[in-house]
Amino acid sequence: MNFIVSMTELKDIEVLIKAGAYGDAIRKVHELEDPFDKVQALTMIAHALYYENEDINWIETLLEDAMYLADKIKKPQVKVSAYGLIASTYSSIGDNEAALILFEDSIDIASRIKNPIWRSLALAYLAYYLAISGFAEHSLDIFEIAFDEIIRAEVGYNLKVDYLIEMAELLEKAGDQLPSKEAIPFYTRSYDIFDKLNLSQKAALLEKKSKLAFTVLHAGMPEIREALNNGDGNKAVSILSTVYSGIQKFIALLEVALWLRKINNPQYLEITKTAFKEDIEEDIPETTIQYIARLLTELGDLEKAIIFANKIGDIKKRSEALSTVAVALAKQRKFEKAYLLAREIPEDSIKRTTIEEIAAIERS
Repeated sequence: MNFIVSMTELKDIEVLIKAGAYGDAIRKVHELEDPFDKVQALTMIAHALYYENEDINWIETLLEDAMYLADKIKKPQVKVSAYGLIASTYSSIGDNEAALILFEDSIDIASRIKNPIWRSLALAYLAYYLAISGFAEHSLDIFEIAFDEIIRAEVGYNLKVDYLIEMAELLEKAGDQLPSKEAIPFYTRSYDIFDKLNLSQKAALLEKKSKLAFTVLHAGMPEIREALNNGDGNKAVSILSTVYSGIQKFIALLEVALWLRKINNPQYLEITKTAFKEDIEEDIPETTIQYIARLLTELGDLEKAIIFANKIGDIKKRSEALSTVAVALAKQRKFEKAYLLAREIPEDSIKRTTIEEIAAIERS
């Protein structure tokens, strides 16, 4: 069972919010019958007003009204979701103190729910709101508690599967709203559940989302990943161009290009060229140089990868980077260049291993 009720009437309010008709939207809230609907509507308006730089006192009044309505909700599992939603809204407007107090209250209410299924789902929704509020680690811990509760619950198999699917979808939804580095563990856990339930299509989708997040670690905004997941490289580049500049934009473009290469989209060549039109400062951290060398190697731009690899000061790390490029050259059947590069590797043990690997590729 999903605690989030029909959004039909809420969509009417959303239309008013997008039109900037906040007064009309607030009046429309009172026409809704369900208290949770009203809470959702008020938080939607509060979000919109905050991003319009409206009076913070007005926003706080709306959230206080939302709390008044949440307190009237009788079902504790729904009240937990309402508290979590309001807490995440407080977090989004920068009031983490109010958010944490509400989250703590939500945990207390959820822990006192006697029905293990309702308790587990309440915790799962609370975990979702924690995730999108910037408390990813705490969220994952609570998701695990919710998972254990569902597994232990004495209910029929089909019903248990339904609840596990709902939890996996919440994990996925949370991941979709987080930057890549934070999204990965949510996608991984969601994949595990779908895979164990033999839902191969959903598992494959989560596997793709995980691979995308791993590929665009720096250009990891949810909006960029969504565009790339839909195969829209132009939109991804447009978004990152408004957010990043200099070396950050350079790396973001290379990551986007690499993803497009992985999905066999030839646009990666154009985006790689675009990346090199950026002004890149000379004083780049060594870890960043290593990362750029790796990206260029995976993109198949091996000549430029060699240039960056040779800028790495640490002998072992430079040797490893050059080794990777040399093996990549061998895989392209460019054995003469591969051996020449391998012989330039400064660390002897890595040089020997690389030459042996090139020879093995040549024999295959």
